[in-house]
Amino acid sequence: MYDRPPGLSSSAAPFVTVKVMASTPAGDTPYRSQRFLQSVLWSWFGVGVSIVSGILLAPYIVHKLGDVGSGVWVLIFSLVDNFGMIDLGFRSATLKYTAHYRATGELDKVNETLNTAIFFSGTVCVLTACATLLFASAITRFEHISPEYARTFTALLIIVGIGWASGAVFNLFSACLEGFQRFDLSSRIWIVQIAIRTLGIAAVLASGHGMFAMGMVVIAALVSTYTLNVIAVRRVFPQFKISPKYLSYGMLRQMLHYGVHTFGATISTQVLNQSAPLLIAHFLPSTAFVNYYKQPLNLLQYSVDMVGRVGFVTGSHSAELAAKKNYESVARMGIFINRYCFTLFAPLAMALIVYGSELFRVYLNPTFARMDAPLFPVLAVGITIGIAAQFNSSSILYGLGKHQGYAYSLIVEAALCLAGLYWAVPHYGILGAAWVTSTLMLINRGLVTSWLVCRAIHYNVLSYLTGIYALPLAVAIPMLLMSFWVKQHWIPGRNLVQVLIGGALLAITYYAIAFFVVMEKEHRALPVNWLRARLKM
Repeated sequence: MYDRPPGLSSSAAPFVTVKVMASTPAGDTPYRSQRFLQSVLWSWFGVGVSIVSGILLAPYIVHKLGDVGSGVWVLIFSLVDNFGMIDLGFRSATLKYTAHYRATGELDKVNETLNTAIFFSGTVCVLTACATLLFASAITRFEHISPEYARTFTALLIIVGIGWASGAVFNLFSACLEGFQRFDLSSRIWIVQIAIRTLGIAAVLASGHGMFAMGMVVIAALVSTYTLNVIAVRRVFPQFKISPKYLSYGMLRQMLHYGVHTFGATISTQVLNQSAPLLIAHFLPSTAFVNYYKQPLNLLQYSVDMVGRVGFVTGSHSAELAAKKNYESVARMGIFINRYCFTLFAPLAMALIVYGSELFRVYLNPTFARMDAPLFPVLAVGITIGIAAQFNSSSILYGLGKHQGYAYSLIVEAALCLAGLYWAVPHYGILGAAWVTSTLMLINRGLVTSWLVCRAIHYNVLSYLTGIYALPLAVAIPMLLMSFWVKQHWIPGRNLVQVLIGGALLAITYYAIAFFVVMEKEHRALPVNWLRARLKM
């Protein structure tokens, strides 16, 4: 699933339990907590726009292109999303070291970081563009794209692929913004991209144009984002200069040393995210099955993005805290932020388990409802426990620079996933793919990642897992059972209004209880005070 994450000795020393204090520790000032909350809220606002646009646009694309055509469109982006791995870990290294050198006041080192990363990533970008031109036709044949879509598929794979490859350079600027903790700017730029993409695609479809015109809209959105990121960096870091004098072999080695493990993790994550759609397209009789698999995944992904945006904030804060050797605050952050992200995500997962089939029947069509009904509980449980409740653990490892073990664990998970999918998809179809991916993410990202964090900060792993999962599950399990009762006796979900009411009732009740049961007392005041300040109460 979601893939863009960013110390103490990682030796196998005996675990020492670190007590998580209820009071605010040194270095974890109210200002820091408020700044963290502000960064998260800006990020969530961007995610909210993304969720609304995705929910509104997806059925329109299916309606205009059909099940097969929309499956081809989804497959294109499943392929080009793999281009994210070509940065060789330099984006996360840029985030790490811009945050570090900003915290230590070494602004020349920030310029060294950016210039070295831009030069290296630019070279990789050119090589990737050439490879895309050479192999696009072969990929089209491998995926058995029907003759009706083959030429358009190849052309878009080249054009959109080169646009994605350019992100190896321009995404370094967004990494710098995140390193400087200017999530207000990065979120606004993201919202601009979403708006251009959503409104543009809707407009070209409404005017009778097809998939190629949709691809041009995507490129326009990318160019706008890349331009705004550069402008924003120059605004927040006016000392920024592009000059050969800032190219540093020492910095290159430092970033490669950090990034090599990130690169392994990125490749593995891409395999985990994209191997299922690609093998489904290869083995199953129609490209439509790609869309049947991806649509429930996309709904969950929208909310995972909220967790992922918190992870960006967590990663930069971890890097800053590590630079100041404030590891007590890192321990607090790992438990509380993971717990709250689990709490944030749980109502959507439960709503899809209870009402997922009914939602897809009215949201898309009965075929989607029938094909996806068995997928909802499998994917929802795996993503909630394996990703929503643990994404910030991986971000902490990146922020501490202790992500080597995490990278190795992802490589193992990816190898097992690829082998499992190669066997399961021909025999059990998309449900087999869901079981393979969810089981592996539960084991590795739900449990192994926690152990790696605890080893890095010398914290008891059982206490860490209990601190994250116990309270949210204590609220979620009764709520899930209650929702099934409500569906059976009161709100069966026969139409969209009933589905929305049932889901809203579940979410409101869960959040109301969780506010008092799950949140720490001192943390409850943060959103309340923020809201009062905005309303001038």
